[in-house]
Amino acid sequence: MKNKISCITPTLNVLPKLKISINCYLGQTHHNKEMLILFYDHDLETKNYLLSLDKKWCSKNNIRLFHYKNNDDIKLGGVINFLVGQSKGEYIAIWDSDDWHSSERLRKQLSVIKRHKKISCTLHKILIRSEKHKDIRFSNPRLKTGWEGTLLCKKENLYAYENIQSRYDSKLVIHLSDNDLNYVLKDSELYMYNIHTSHNCSSNEHLDNLYKTSKKTKKDYSYLENIYK
Repeated sequence: MKNKISCITPTLNVLPKLKISINCYLGQTHHNKEMLILFYDHDLETKNYLLSLDKKWCSKNNIRLFHYKNNDDIKLGGVINFLVGQSKGEYIAIWDSDDWHSSERLRKQLSVIKRHKKISCTLHKILIRSEKHKDIRFSNPRLKTGWEGTLLCKKENLYAYENIQSRYDSKLVIHLSDNDLNYVLKDSELYMYNIHTSHNCSSNEHLDNLYKTSKKTKKDYSYLENIYK
């Protein structure tokens, strides 16, 4: 379907944040969309919650659920490839289950793809929230590639990710940027990355460095902090 965006959301052990991520999806100003959520068999809290959702409500809101039994040979990159294969959209949005997404994210990213005749869009900066420090900051800018986790890309141009647990998206985003196919949108308030203790694909060293290199801001983001209380 034209301009339909498929939001790809694997999730594991972050149910309170997943609920917020679902609400972010529901609140998008771009309405032609679907959300594909993949949950793991051993994550009983998430499994029980998702399976308790009303099927008619899920259908009405284009939320599709996928139950995944553990397979150590399939890493996060492979899981995303599976969901992309199941998607019905013209575009794919990486939609992390533990992060916050502005209601304008999909609309603005799709708009610049169309306006600048590109096939993908990433964000040059994002908000960084640390649960440990109770602090929200600005990330460093990534002017060439943008932040990989904010990717919105035309599905037909999205080649398979590497079957690895972290940095599976780096090669794709670099390829898009090197070939002038990606637009890096300078909007710092469309996405917030959560640093917390339940991360499944980032080392503590990487997360600590991410926070240390972020920049303090005088702007009041208490409304975002309050969402996670």
